[in-house]
Amino acid sequence: MALFDAYVMVDWSAAAVPTTGRDSIWIAIAAARSERAENPPTRGAAMASLRATLLRLRGQGKRVLVGFDFPFGYPAGFAAALGLEQGNWRALWRFFADAFADGADNANDRFRVAGRINRERFGGLFPFWGHPPGRRIAGLSKGKRHGFAQRPFAERRACELRPGARSAKTVWQLAYTGSVGSQVLLGLPRVLALREDEALRDDTRVWPFETRCRGDDRPPVVIAEIWPSLWPEAWRELEGRAACKDEAQVRGLARHLARLDRADLLAAMLDPPLPPETSARMAAEEAWILGVA
Repeated sequence: MALFDAYVMVDWSAAAVPTTGRDSIWIAIAAARSERAENPPTRGAAMASLRATLLRLRGQGKRVLVGFDFPFGYPAGFAAALGLEQGNWRALWRFFADAFADGADNANDRFRVAGRINRERFGGLFPFWGHPPGRRIAGLSKGKRHGFAQRPFAERRACELRPGARSAKTVWQLAYTGSVGSQVLLGLPRVLALREDEALRDDTRVWPFETRCRGDDRPPVVIAEIWPSLWPEAWRELEGRAACKDEAQVRGLARHLARLDRADLLAAMLDPPLPPETSARMAAEEAWILGVA
């Protein structure tokens, strides 16, 4: 029996101005025999639409899987290095929500604040790196600086060392092709707000921090981390018929996860068999990419 009735996949963006089309936010919603995609121009508009969609689906009694295409955690030890409680994912998300400004028009201060974190917490130019060409950002270098061997946290999360995920970009890279670091900084506060929304919080849990979707623990709304590159076969055929690759990816993943769920294969992905140490880190701090074993 399928765990979910609807699948909502989100391709995120850290754009600094309202934008649509390629490299913007795309949301695919697949439920029953219906499917549609949205392309909101701002993060605020995207979250408002997503909230409305979840309230509508819950009003219909549907169980929903929501996927965001950016990491939900940092390598173990990073939160403690910031002076936060060790292994407290929510404390880190709250730290980012308090630290970064992200306006209704997408204007944000992610590079400046990341540089300040580098300077004030780690002595400068580490661990975050990368900034727009032609700009100088205090505390941020253009390229990666080495130094993880001397720090209490690694460059990569445990899931990014597993087969199939080793080409994933790190959370520290904030700019350039394929980077995901900026999306994390501006995405986690938005997911936290959704998780704590008064109308949704009783039904919603973040995977794998709060649920593994096993036994009696099957929340009505589960928010998970996805990585479209893990399943290229799910969306490649759609590229020629979609507005852009981003739309193809979210549509393809919504369809693919629905198929896996109907085949009773999704449950095992939400509760992967892992060594105890890795499993504990995953559930407490680092998060995990859905589908990585």
